Amino acid sequence: MMIATSGDCELDRRRQAVRQSSLYGIDFVEVSASQTTLEVYFLGKAPQGIEAANVSMTGGSAVSVTGIRVNRQPDPTLDDWMEVDVNRPGDWSQYTLSLLGAPSASAPGAAPVPMPGFDPLFASATFSFKASCPSDLDCCAPHVCAPPAAAQPDINYLAKDYESFRRLMFDRLALTMPAWQETHVPDIGVMLVELLAYVGDHLSYYQDAVATEAYLNTCRQRISLRRHARLVDYAMHEGCNARAWLTIAVTRDQSLDLGQVGFCTQFAGAPQRRVLRESDLANLPPGSYEWFEALWPPRSQVVELRAAHTQIAFYTWGDCACCLPTGTTRATLLDSWTSGADGARTRALDLHEGDVLIFEEVIGPLTGNPADADPTHRQAVRLTSVTQSADPLYDAEKGGTPVVEIAWCPGDALTFPLCLSAVMPAPDCTCRDGISVARGNVVLVDSGASSCETIGPVPTQTSTTKCASDCEPATVQLSPPPRFRPCLAGTPLTFAQPVTHACCASDLVTQDPRSAVPALTLKTGGTTWTALPDLLESGPDDTCLVVEIDDNGVAHLRFGDDTNGRRPPAGTTFDACYRLGDGPDGNVGADTITCVVYTSAGGSEGDFAPRNPLPATGGTAPEAAADVRMFAPNAFRSQIERAIVADDYATLASDNARRLAQRPRGSCGEPFQKLQGAKASLRWTGCVYEVCVAVDPLGSETAGVALLDEIDAYLARYRRIGYDLRVEAPDYLPIDLGVSVCVMANYQRAHVRSALLAALGTGVLPGGALGLFNPDNQSFGQGVYVSRIVAAAQAIPGVIETQVTRLAPYVAGRPAPGATPDDVPAGGVLALTPFQIARLDNDPGMPANGRLTLLLRGGR
Repeated sequence: MMIATSGDCELDRRRQAVRQSSLYGIDFVEVSASQTTLEVYFLGKAPQGIEAANVSMTGGSAVSVTGIRVNRQPDPTLDDWMEVDVNRPGDWSQYTLSLLGAPSASAPGAAPVPMPGFDPLFASATFSFKASCPSDLDCCAPHVCAPPAAAQPDINYLAKDYESFRRLMFDRLALTMPAWQETHVPDIGVMLVELLAYVGDHLSYYQDAVATEAYLNTCRQRISLRRHARLVDYAMHEGCNARAWLTIAVTRDQSLDLGQVGFCTQFAGAPQRRVLRESDLANLPPGSYEWFEALWPPRSQVVELRAAHTQIAFYTWGDCACCLPTGTTRATLLDSWTSGADGARTRALDLHEGDVLIFEEVIGPLTGNPADADPTHRQAVRLTSVTQSADPLYDAEKGGTPVVEIAWCPGDALTFPLCLSAVMPAPDCTCRDGISVARGNVVLVDSGASSCETIGPVPTQTSTTKCASDCEPATVQLSPPPRFRPCLAGTPLTFAQPVTHACCASDLVTQDPRSAVPALTLKTGGTTWTALPDLLESGPDDTCLVVEIDDNGVAHLRFGDDTNGRRPPAGTTFDACYRLGDGPDGNVGADTITCVVYTSAGGSEGDFAPRNPLPATGGTAPEAAADVRMFAPNAFRSQIERAIVADDYATLASDNARRLAQRPRGSCGEPFQKLQGAKASLRWTGCVYEVCVAVDPLGSETAGVALLDEIDAYLARYRRIGYDLRVEAPDYLPIDLGVSVCVMANYQRAHVRSALLAALGTGVLPGGALGLFNPDNQSFGQGVYVSRIVAAAQAIPGVIETQVTRLAPYVAGRPAPGATPDDVPAGGVLALTPFQIARLDNDPGMPANGRLTLLLRGGR
């Protein structure tokens, strides 16, 4: 049974509502001192007929129920409770106690269901057998929201021109000679800097010219440069257009033919209405607006727009102060009932798998003011599961509150905490729902306006007559027609990556400029000519061509020669339809695409209100000639097509982008596990070589069977013939670490201990830094340094002195380290083998995964 949650909520209002209703529920579970008896407290009264077979316990090591006793309180104001006897105490893991219905109540193979009459959210409770164990730590763990990742500066390490050298030398002089602050051009110091910068610029150009091939380096025309680069397997790109998500608001259900409309940004003097005609854009100066057309769904479709999808509320199951944490891929939406034409009651929401929704924060959660909403808290997600459900607690007489449980692609997991409801500041102090909403009626658009023209005709052949002689009769010789190299009248031609199989919303907006193709359709009669990157693999009958852009942005069309591609017959006329608009000009900001424009005179207007909550992205300028000359000579080395040595296998396994692009279809609902690194080695088995590849998952210390099988299938296509391949998890080395710490007199030891456990742990610190033994801080063969441990501990307020008393591999049964050092590497580093990764989970229930012993003295 799938039960959606409302996220992390600070106010639990549903619990009291269940207690006052006719539904049953479990309030909490207490564990006796012997840890063999559980006291289960209900929300109000307990149902009749509870048996031991109804009690299910999952989590940790197996624990079975041996008997139950239900204690019913005669006082109606007191809650009933039940004693559950178990065969043995559980471990340190979290357990879940559930009350399930009889096995016969479910179909064979179906998921277990709660007992009849139980609220779906309170049919189970989570507890720990070790909750009452003594501890000097605060049992209430602080809730830490990880800060957003800071944007790293864009440092160009390849800048080697005059201005770069000049700035570098001035920066160096400011550090070594702070007293010299002269900036006037006549100064001798400035003159020497500029002279050296000129010499450095000249020397840099000379080095680049010598390092590259002569033909590639000496060409100056863009078309010639593209052809030279292609010969060394380098695909020079011509830029890419921008894409944006649009949500179209409507007040009534209606249809929109995407082939009859386009979308544009606001412009000066635009009418107040949101639906325009092409005549409204006439006589506008160039660059007044940006034009977009539908990409997904394609323009050939008619989309159905629903008024209920304009703004969809999230459902919090009656709770307040709720949010969807970072990484969430599930939520619940509030639905409603509508009456159809025949009077039947139907659902207002009509969401389907594959639809795209845009989550948006519309109200400031701290003030309740819409103007304080965070514009960065917006994200598009593509649904992978849509399930209609109902909340039986509210509106029970109408069959419960209608809700829709949704799940979306793991690649679209939330990148920020999305607030759903919040308590307003005093003196209001009420619960405010609708902090964030979901918007449907979503269309993916990309920049570029459609245009058509006629090209041709192809020049005819010329003939030469040869007079007759005594030996030969008169003949007519036909010379081949001149090469047909037409140009398109409009500029710049749009380049875009075709929309193929995509799992997530992020896949639909992500483009690789090198995979972009010209948005051009060329037809003659019933034949369609296809634009390709080159004609090297084309046959004499293939109707294909190449589009080449010159230095002025004009598109030149190059056809085949009847060997590589068909030569167009003489007199042929082409009907060319293409799109114009490319590059970063289409990267408009959020809430700027607000007009729908009818391009067909027969279109019928409606009350459409388009809007792009997210900015348009992906618009890329054509690749600069200098970049091509720099990167093209080594292009054939950058792409590994066959794995020969061991490092080739490790490099291919670590390429997350390449592995993601080659995932098989049908894996949209499966999360993609990235790798932090990989290590490979060649081993002789006695008859053949075996390649052993160990993989280190990012953010995890567990490499599951599914991940290993996926990487094995991915690497198989690059495997060398005659070599066996084996993919396995890393050799994790558990660490036994003992640290002795002296605490200042005015600091509490418990607070310092908590900070030490976090700094030397596996989690994320409040500032966003990783714990020292976080899986992403450890990799293959990376030794464990005493200095790093001491530095992490000394950075904690209240720590006077830190001493490592043990740093060694964990050995089962070995006593915990004491205050006196007993096993610390002489060189201050615990060395690991190339295939080993240090691990220190400090889990009392799993000491074999590493143990941390803290010995604190001083403090209070």
